[in-house]
Amino acid sequence: MFDIILATTKNGGIGLNGRMAWRCKKELTIFRKKTESGILIVGRKTAQSLPKLENRMVICVSKNPKLRTNTYKNVVRVFDTFESALAFAQTIGKKIFIAGGAKLYNLVFSEFSNFIDTIHLSVMQKDYLTDVSVEFDQKKFLLETKYECDEFTHYTLIPGVTSERDYLI
Repeated sequence: MFDIILATTKNGGIGLNGRMAWRCKKELTIFRKKTESGILIVGRKTAQSLPKLENRMVICVSKNPKLRTNTYKNVVRVFDTFESALAFAQTIGKKIFIAGGAKLYNLVFSEFSNFIDTIHLSVMQKDYLTDVSVEFDQKKFLLETKYECDEFTHYTLIPGVTSERDYLI
């Protein structure tokens, strides 16, 4: 089981030219507070773009077999599949967050949604130009909390009860 931490435009856009499409200090503060002392599982492009993150372990998923752990700041291990990265992270015993990018989010939402504990979703108020987006069926999740801010709205979503999820747990 794991959490998703994600910031998007109203249309699900998350980035432009390999970077976040916006800079919002308050939203980054939420990211920092929620993920502190946790494990982040990220894709290669996200690993490349991350600044130095204190008090977090970063695990990278990349199909590139030549990629080395010391290539990126924070990255402790690189795995070629999400499943192997998740299995390793689960042995550590800390909270796990899926933290981008679009390919990883879309994979998790399409193939592993039954294993999501919580989605921490910030939706930016302003429209931003983006070239990558995330798609997931928000109807499968229930609103737990909502926090309004000038630049964004932050939602905490939990899975709706389904017989399939109950069976898996």
